[in-house]
Amino acid sequence: MPRNRIGMSFAGFEEMAAEFDALGGELREVITECLEKSHALVTPKLHADMARHYRTGKTERSILDDAQVEWSGTIASIDVGFSVRKGGLASIFLMYGTPRMEKDTKLYNDVYGTGIQKEIKAIQEEIFRKKMDEIMGRG
Repeated sequence: MPRNRIGMSFAGFEEMAAEFDALGGELREVITECLEKSHALVTPKLHADMARHYRTGKTERSILDDAQVEWSGTIASIDVGFSVRKGGLASIFLMYGTPRMEKDTKLYNDVYGTGIQKEIKAIQEEIFRKKMDEIMGRG
């Protein structure tokens, strides 16, 4: 089953990562921090926008609040959004709509929108730059 995941995605990441690693920085640590902060950006927005869809609370409880960064070799990611297995199936209908129900564009954009993607990239780049500055003695 496909998952909603966030990875490192800002422009120039590969070059920055290589430079960071060459300077002796702990790449795994900074990537983990970037992904955790990205998750922390998305999750409160989902909770806020689910308030108008509250009936039983089951879908809102399926929001992945405690997701952990997963590493597969040198690839890292973190799950975001809803857990279908824990009652989040309705989130799909809410985000994409049905023949009888309009889609909730705001909820969809909380996970997939270009605005949130830009915010995620900005946060990741900012964290990475701060860590680079610290290593280089500029921070």
